[in-house]
Amino acid sequence: MPALPETQERFLAAVLGRDPGAAAPWPRRRLSVYRVNARENFAGALEAAFPLLHGLMGHDEFRSMSWAYQRACPSRSGNLFHCGERLPEFLTRHLAGTGDAPLAVVAEFEWLIQQVLVAADGSAVRLWQSSLPLFALWEQYQRSGLVARLAAPAAGQVESLLIRRAADGVELQRLTSAAGSES
Repeated sequence: MPALPETQERFLAAVLGRDPGAAAPWPRRRLSVYRVNARENFAGALEAAFPLLHGLMGHDEFRSMSWAYQRACPSRSGNLFHCGERLPEFLTRHLAGTGDAPLAVVAEFEWLIQQVLVAADGSAVRLWQSSLPLFALWEQYQRSGLVARLAAPAAGQVESLLIRRAADGVELQRLTSAAGSES
């Protein structure tokens, strides 16, 4: 009889679909309950951490991406907060050269927000700069829970945002250039 740690590793491999042979000892229908649960919990954690990305991609595409990401970059912890850490890099690789490539920048922005939310009090501030108009999308999402399509950046424009943890979440502030015009 295999030792408990080995059985647990084989079960996890079967649940996450990493090794088709690992599923042999368990009935397929029973295993599917765990597979669906693992997939949905992972996708739900990503959706909570990346709401703009979810809104821009749409629910079905986001869920499909979440499962592909989970297979490529499985969580190494029972704490699903960290499961999104490698998502910007994953999207950068998979969307390079496509019209959806800016979605990787959105993921990077939202991961930075997650870092601010859990940072030590003295370091709960970050600066973000991008040619994408993410401030307007963030404000729209905060007001309505919905986001519009990602607008193409204006040539040569860079948006600078100060991201800081507030008592009730996170606060974004658009910074202005030294000349006084918004950047």
